[in-house]
Amino acid sequence: MSKFVRLALVWLACAAVLAACVTTLRQPEASPLPVRTGDETVSIMALGDSISGSTGCWRSVLWNRLADEGYENLDFVGKRQGPECDQEYDDDSRAYSGFEATGIAEEELLFSWLKRDPADIMLVHLGSNDIRRGDTTDEILDGYSTLVDHMRQMNANMVIVIAQVIPMTETPMDKECGHCPGQVEELNARIPEWAAAHDTVDSPIIVADQFEGFDADIDTYDGLHTNDSGAQKMADRWFEALQEVLAPPDAMVTGRRPT
Repeated sequence: MSKFVRLALVWLACAAVLAACVTTLRQPEASPLPVRTGDETVSIMALGDSISGSTGCWRSVLWNRLADEGYENLDFVGKRQGPECDQEYDDDSRAYSGFEATGIAEEELLFSWLKRDPADIMLVHLGSNDIRRGDTTDEILDGYSTLVDHMRQMNANMVIVIAQVIPMTETPMDKECGHCPGQVEELNARIPEWAAAHDTVDSPIIVADQFEGFDADIDTYDGLHTNDSGAQKMADRWFEALQEVLAPPDAMVTGRRPT
């Protein structure tokens, strides 16, 4: 090998190392939410139907779990209050009995809701009523897409946690719905791909798996709405998702950036 060839190879190797270093230096630091200090508040809105609203004691369980784990200055927001649960909690939300993803999207309700109560994080469990009332899976996903667009118009840095919805029986609330269990599975199977397609650096979408490990015969009292065991399971899954986007409790107090 000639001297010039050896020098050329050395130069190329050095150039490759330098390029790798520059690429590494340009990588943004992972931080789904801005650093939060102890003096700042993170606003969280639960968006959903009666599973999160009138029977949604998972919000109470979640609120108390967050407090027990040391998360401070969190604010659950929304005009809707309740239900009464075993533990005291911040019971504000935007979760209403009978509401559908498609209906909230078509009526553009989020604009006024988020104007009244701005949010940093959305916890979204919607689709159950859409399925019960005959909406197709494509229509539900289109509804999700519209909701995400409305959220981002109100907050370009919105963090969106969307649930793969809990299962239901073929007779939720003693009403025949033979297609319901299967369509729940179909919707949930498509949510991760939908989320990946709509995820952005500025406004990440996190999928919370509320389906796996949830048994509608055991964890609901009517084939649809959670009992105590179901509320606990939902709260646990929401907590796991929030750990991905909230600064750890010590960082929230000291202002250290999460690693």
